[in-house]
Amino acid sequence: MFATLTGCVGASVASAQPLNLAESGSLNRFGASFRPGFNIEANFTGLGGFARRTEPGPNDTSASVDRNYDDGYNRVDVSGNVGRLTGYWGYDHGVGDLANQTPIDGDVVIMNSSVSAAVGTSPNRGNDPQLGFEVTYNRRLGHLGKSAWGLELAFNWTDVDIHDRNNASAPVNRISDAYSVGGITPPLDAPPAPAYRGTFSGLGALISDVPERSIHVLPNGARITGERLLEASVYGWRVGPYLDVPVCSRVALSFSAGLAVAYVTSDFSFSENVTIPGVGTELHSGAGSRDEVLLGYYASGLISFAVCEQVNLFAGVQYQDVGNFWQTVGSQTAALDLGKSIFMTLGLSWSF
Repeated sequence: MFATLTGCVGASVASAQPLNLAESGSLNRFGASFRPGFNIEANFTGLGGFARRTEPGPNDTSASVDRNYDDGYNRVDVSGNVGRLTGYWGYDHGVGDLANQTPIDGDVVIMNSSVSAAVGTSPNRGNDPQLGFEVTYNRRLGHLGKSAWGLELAFNWTDVDIHDRNNASAPVNRISDAYSVGGITPPLDAPPAPAYRGTFSGLGALISDVPERSIHVLPNGARITGERLLEASVYGWRVGPYLDVPVCSRVALSFSAGLAVAYVTSDFSFSENVTIPGVGTELHSGAGSRDEVLLGYYASGLISFAVCEQVNLFAGVQYQDVGNFWQTVGSQTAALDLGKSIFMTLGLSWSF
């Protein structure tokens, strides 16, 4: 190819100007090009998730039951909670949203149990450009006036690498049970912070074992930190008609459109910490692989410059839509958006 290019440059200087693609007498054309991709994004969903660590019991006050919380407990003592009072209770002032367990004017102690679903999101993540290449074959089939038309076949490869370190959040659903303390002033002792630890013996302060329950949502109560990595190889094939339109002796415009096929093989992994202040932190991680064939369409336009009748330099742009590729690992899903991809092409073609 280098020898051909060198020879035809010399010939073009010594003779008439070379013909553009549309007016060339060659029926076949091979091309190779650098093909970076843009507007390729991933949407990550199902982030987070924090399991309920304690069992606050049913919202049924007809009987005495053991109830456990993130920041305390109210259980049945040795007496069986005679008079619906128990000495087997305790609490521990937390931090943040859990700090106010003993409101001054409430005559109650409040205990909480929290849970968060895996509903965090990190949308529209991408690392443009995604590098790739393409080889093409064009077969001329006829003319339309001065323009030439035919069939174009292409194979391409795109290396997709999306590394997401975006922080996210998720709502926390919290059960808060308030127990009447009957006029006592907690904390009764503080080892080492405001707290109280009653025992099964029932000795000590007695409080009600009948909770007044409320359930509320903290919209961004769970903090999600970590990273997600989606690495995919996208192998593509294109087939469709093309049209070469002459501009001048050396320059032509080319247009094509048709069927696009993509075979996607990917590896998706994640590692994250989910924190509810005052409750704790959970670590989640996972990894998996998947592949799928996608169908869609493309449209392409390029401009070519004839170095000689056999060799052309070209640059262009392609739009391709093959839909979305989905991969789920654990609770998390990575959706690779290949439905609005834009590719730039820069390369060399050889006609014969």
